[in-house]
Amino acid sequence: MTPVDARLRAAVRPLPFPWQSGAETNAAVLVPFCTVNHEECLVFTVRHHALSQHAGQVSFPGGRCDNDLDPVACALRETHEEIGVARPNSTAFGHLGTRISSSNYRVHCVVGRIQHANPQDCDPHEVARLLIVPLRSLLQLDRWHERQPTLAEAGRVYLPSPHFEVGNDLIWGLTGRFTYDLVTALQNGGTVP
Repeated sequence: MTPVDARLRAAVRPLPFPWQSGAETNAAVLVPFCTVNHEECLVFTVRHHALSQHAGQVSFPGGRCDNDLDPVACALRETHEEIGVARPNSTAFGHLGTRISSSNYRVHCVVGRIQHANPQDCDPHEVARLLIVPLRSLLQLDRWHERQPTLAEAGRVYLPSPHFEVGNDLIWGLTGRFTYDLVTALQNGGTVP
């Protein structure tokens, strides 16, 4: 366990994490930490441009419940399917609760660590590329800006959310909200609300 792992466990809600009921479709994502070149990073995906929902957007690996026992099982299964990290190479530390997406999913957010992130292992039908962002950058809270998204897919209403620019990429929406909640808790030495 790394020093960051200990901080993560203190900042997130503990497991177990059962499915929460509601009218929305259950889904789960993994906020995957990974050490890259001796630096702690978060691994995001850039969704393939041909996907029917959220095409081209920055996201965490994840998807809808497919008879998964709990959100951890779902998030780790989807992480394997999308970015090729098998369950023995991933560990869940805790969770950030749930939020409702603009596409009417109840997204359960699991936080954990993956052993590697290899772009060649990604499913090319779902993931255009990986976006690996150093944690030290995300912890610079003055780089985060709460704002209304400029573009919305047909029939969707996007609420204001934390936005973070990484080169030409933009972390925003539910992904931005989960990430901001986590880095704020880490920065302030507290627990995610």
